[in-house]
Amino acid sequence: MWRQALIAFFPLAVLIAIPLLLRPAERQRSAGPDDGGGDRLVIVTPNSESIRYEFGRAFREYYRRRFGREITLEWRTPGGTSDIVRFIADSYEAAFRNAWNADPANPPWTDAIAAGFADPGVQPGNARPREVVAARRKFLASQVGIGIDLMFGGGQFDQRRQADKGYAVDAGMQRLHPDWFRPEIMPQQFSGETFYDPDGRYYGACLAAFGLCWNRQRLAAMTDPSPPRTWAALGEPRFFQQIAIADPTKSGSVNKCFEMMVQQQM
Repeated sequence: MWRQALIAFFPLAVLIAIPLLLRPAERQRSAGPDDGGGDRLVIVTPNSESIRYEFGRAFREYYRRRFGREITLEWRTPGGTSDIVRFIADSYEAAFRNAWNADPANPPWTDAIAAGFADPGVQPGNARPREVVAARRKFLASQVGIGIDLMFGGGQFDQRRQADKGYAVDAGMQRLHPDWFRPEIMPQQFSGETFYDPDGRYYGACLAAFGLCWNRQRLAAMTDPSPPRTWAALGEPRFFQQIAIADPTKSGSVNKCFEMMVQQQM
């Protein structure tokens, strides 16, 4: 048993060690607000360290060439996409509540205002309380922020929800670089997926796909040792309690994977 565990652990250790050994000598900048050097970008993300490293390294090099100065990337990783969505919502509610209560002209803060100030369905004349409509209007016109510049990851569904609530705003990228958004370079939609918001509030950063992997030793111990070749095969009785997957209530990627599987079967 120990021998099998060591055999299984060794490739994993090699995979972890290779990026560390091959990492450039460039110092990783992930300091906080007291770093004291250059500009700073605060990013909240569910992405792993390897993705943060590659994107961060490339962006720092670009920023150095483009502007002639350094930038600090301050990564914040409170959990998966669902955790980040809750974190952003709670942070905006606290920030806007403080701004609302600071204005003596506003009525007292209520649960209805808390539930409605970021609700995109709140519009004048749709039977919502007057103070809720006023709170929604004031929130969209305000400069209330939560100290985060960018949400990196989560997929189009969650990014659109943040934009509709008013948490994400236009960064001006389409005005600065219209050539990036020509249909042959980056189409707005492809194969049913939206790659960027026409209002400039979110953009796709890369294309990704999902796949299956399996443990050959576990398969060999089954009556039917054939590996699963399709998503539907995972529903076979022989795989009952044999499958590991991230919690879709916490992982936006797995949630999207489930959505794609349902669409495929439909």
